[in-house]
Order: sequence, then C-alpha cells, then structure tokens
Amino acid sequence: MKRFFLRFQTARVLKRLIRGERILIVGSGRSASELADIPPGIKLFTCNAGIRFFDGKAMDRPLDLFFCNKAKLQREKEIELLLVKIRTRVFVSRNTDGIRENTALRGSYERLLYDDSTDPWYLTRLIRPQGVQDIQGRCEATWTSTGMRLLQYALYFGAREVYVVGMDFGENGYFWGPKPNPWGHPDIDENFIRIVSAKYRNVFSISSKSPLSHHLPVKRPA
Repeated sequence: MKRFFLRFQTARVLKRLIRGERILIVGSGRSASELADIPPGIKLFTCNAGIRFFDGKAMDRPLDLFFCNKAKLQREKEIELLLVKIRTRVFVSRNTDGIRENTALRGSYERLLYDDSTDPWYLTRLIRPQGVQDIQGRCEATWTSTGMRLLQYALYFGAREVYVVGMDFGENGYFWGPKPNPWGHPDIDENFIRIVSAKYRNVFSISSKSPLSHHLPVKRPA
C-alpha cells in the first residue's frame, strides 16, 4: 500500500512536469560531448554522474529532474557537490529518507520524490504486449539503466518530443574518459529502445555517432 501511494504521488508530479513538453535526457556516455550548448525551451533531465555534463555550462536555471540514489552519492562525492551547485527542481531517488537527512543537500532541490528504478511499472506498460523477460537478454537485472528509466518517464507521461544523448549502451566510455567497469544492462536497454523506435515517433538521438542512432532518428532540438 505504501509503495502504491508513493508511486501515485510521484506520478502526479511527473505528469505535470512532462506532459506536452520537450524533454532532453543527458546520460554520461561519450556522445554527450557532442552537445555543446543547452538548447532553450526544453526540460533538462539527467541522472547519476550525468550531472557532470552541466558543470561549467551557461545555465540560468536548475535542472528539471535529477535521479540518483544514496549509495551513488556516497561513492561519488563529486555528484553531491555538483548537485548543490547546479540544483534541480525535482530530485528522484529510492532513498528519500537518506537524501532528506543529508543536510549538505538542503536547498539543492525543490521536490524530493520516491521511485524504485527496479520497479517494472513503467517498463511493462511501455513494451506491451512483450514482457520484461522477452527483452532481458543477457542482463541479470530485470530493469533498465537509470537513463532509460528517465526515458520511460518521458514516454509514459506524454512528452511532446524527447531528445537523448549520452546513453550509449555502455560503449566507448564516458564523456570525460574511459569506463573501467562492464556495462550492467546488456541487451535490455537496447531491446527497450528497439520497441520505442517501433512504437513512438517523437524520440530522437542527438548524436549520429551514438549506438542509439542505429534505432532512433537523428535530430537536434531547435
């Protein structure tokens, strides 16, 4: 019952944030380096170390949505420092109690929302009639990467257009350097994108060099 209430509460805010809007989702993959400037008139979504992309960019506003869990913040202190500097309107995490207790983060977000990125609620509804087991492939997890979770938000809550960059299926490292660890979501992310490309005509890859461009049309936000 508590999970249902929290999901409803989160959904209400996300619907207001997303419906009818243009959304830019920035991941931490190498292709993010191709986006030199922040396009005007578009909502800015990122997660985890993707916030590093916005450091030093000319921004007159906070992020619109940032997703990160407590463990990631504890392991990568730079993320916390950047969040305090850049700020976000909506902070999504499955560790809301821990985030709320972190006094260093006070003032860095306007709304704190709960979402468990392992919950298949959005994924299953977007890929029907296929099921998670049909797209899981080699991935031991039954959920997508966090960046793909943001895409699920955008699609489920009715974004007008969605532009994606830096979500490269773990290929070619990060936009700031090599990736030392293997990608944790083989197959499931790419299989999800295949379904998205077949069902939706409003999702675009900003980069022609990203593996996403094998499935999505390439277009930059005007």
